[in-house]
Order: sequence, then C-alpha cells, then structure tokens
Amino acid sequence: MDSKKGSLWWELTALWAFIEVTLGGLLHALRIPFTGIVVGGGAVAIISVIGYFSDSPFKTILKSTLIVIIVKAGASPHSPIPAYLAVGFQGLFGALVYSMFRFHTVATVLFAVICMLESALQKILTLTIMYGMAIWEAIDAFTNKISNQFYEGDQQFSYWIAFAYVTLYGLWGLYIGGRMSNFPNKVVELYNTYKIPKLNNQESISLLSPKKNNFFWLIYFIILALMTTVLLLLDDDKHNILFVLMRSLAAVVLIFAVINPIFKYFVTKRSKNSKNTEIVRDMLLAVNGLKQEYQYFLNQLPKQFIIIKHFKAIEILIAFRIKKSRI
Repeated sequence: MDSKKGSLWWELTALWAFIEVTLGGLLHALRIPFTGIVVGGGAVAIISVIGYFSDSPFKTILKSTLIVIIVKAGASPHSPIPAYLAVGFQGLFGALVYSMFRFHTVATVLFAVICMLESALQKILTLTIMYGMAIWEAIDAFTNKISNQFYEGDQQFSYWIAFAYVTLYGLWGLYIGGRMSNFPNKVVELYNTYKIPKLNNQESISLLSPKKNNFFWLIYFIILALMTTVLLLLDDDKHNILFVLMRSLAAVVLIFAVINPIFKYFVTKRSKNSKNTEIVRDMLLAVNGLKQEYQYFLNQLPKQFIIIKHFKAIEILIAFRIKKSRI
C-alpha cells in the first residue's frame, strides 16, 4: 500500500486520527453514551481495511498506529494513558492478525471481538485503578440496600454490571466483525448510494470542535463523591473513608502528573524527527478537513439508533476513500 500523501494508506490513517482526536471529543460534547463503542469500532473498521488492501499489513498497520499516537499526543495533550494503550493494542493486534490470516471472515470477527473486549476490560480496570475496589463495594452496598427491601440476601451486583458491560462490547465486536468481513464488496454500493460532498471552508456545520473543559474532572469527582457517600452511609464500619479518598486522588495524580508526562515526552521526542513532523502537520490538516465531510454524510443517513448511525457514517467515509484511490 502506497504511503504517500493522498494514497489510500494516507487517507485511512488520517481518518483513524480524526476518529481518535476529533470524533471522540465531538461525541462527548454531544453527551452521546458509549462513545468508546463508536470510536473503538471505527478504529477496528479502518485497521481491517488497511489490513485487507496492504501488501505488508504488519508494517503498514504499525506505521499507521505510530502516526495516530503521535497526532493524538499533539492534538489531545490531556488524553490519559489508557487512551493510547487502546490505540496501541488495536494497532499491534491488528498487525499480527492481518499479517497471519489476512482478511477472511474468521480473522476479522476475531480481531473485532478481541479489540472491543479489551476496550471494555480496560475501562473496568481503569475505574478500579482510579477508585480502588471501593467503587465496586459501593455499588454492591447501594444495590443490596435497595434489593433487601424486596428479599433478603446480599448479591454482588457489581459483577453482573461489569459482565453486562463486557458482553455489550463483545456483541458490538461481533456486529462490526460481521460487517467488515464483507466490507470490500459493499464499497461500490455505498459510493453510489450517497452523494459526493461539495464542501467549502465557510460552510457551517452543527458538529463544532470540542471545547476545552473539565468534563473528565467533573465526572471523576461526582463518582468519587457518590462512592464515598454510599460507603459512609451504608458501610461505614468496613472502610476508612479518608483512605479511600486519598488512595483515589493519589492514583489519578500518578496517572496524569507522572505517567502521562513521561509518555508524552517520549512521543514528542519521536515526533520531532523531520520526516514525522511533516507527516503529523499534514495529518492534522487532513483531520481538520474531515469534520465537515463526516457531518455531511451523517446528515444523509436516515433516523436510526445513534451509535449505528455514527458507525455507518464512518463506513461511508472509508468507502469513498477506497473508491477514490481506485479511480
């Protein structure tokens, strides 16, 4: 697969960077639930297409992964380390799968399911690191307090909630894997069904650039307050609330004040390579231009489940890039 600017590899890598850098922020700003499903699913879809069209999928996917991580670090400096781990896992696992199995159905479904399961498990692990086991104990204490009004006996509801969450991501992986395993055969249909966008830089769009805010910290402190309140009111004999608070704050400080800066230093150092600097600059320009195109295709889709609609918009963008590279 040609890696020059304007090639299919270039266009797909820019689209992946757009999903990681911009789309996630846009969806968060719109308060769309399960944003990670759309972002992770879009990344899986793009990697699967790169793997299909590349003559050297291992090398090509790893190169795209590195570029996306560098662009993400430059454009989203406050992204936590788990966000980069997710990108790295998707890229490395995709490189391995498509270098060994290429693009047949089993490989694509396996890749999609494993990546989505990893995403769900990583989120659960991140919650545990940030809040400790206290968050799951608080959920159990709260839900058991309610359930005991109807029947006696303590249940570990937190395990069932985590299981349902992981199952949802696994089913989404099956859905994506099934769609993408046959995606090359759908390219012409998608290209002919949706109109070619005619956009200009002055055209207004409803999906605005995400504003810099403290949304993460707001959610973090709300969860921390609710968790400690539940433990204090319902389970105060088992916990030292001050310890729970200090442990959680220490974990967050470690992630954002120590690990993140160290990681960003090494990524920034790598990006200062003259060749990488030029690629990142051009990628950022391409990412910025994708906002209007994404909204254009999104508006052409009929009303449907919001997560499915956003994923289909990504599919159309992929199809147009494949078709464009073959013209």
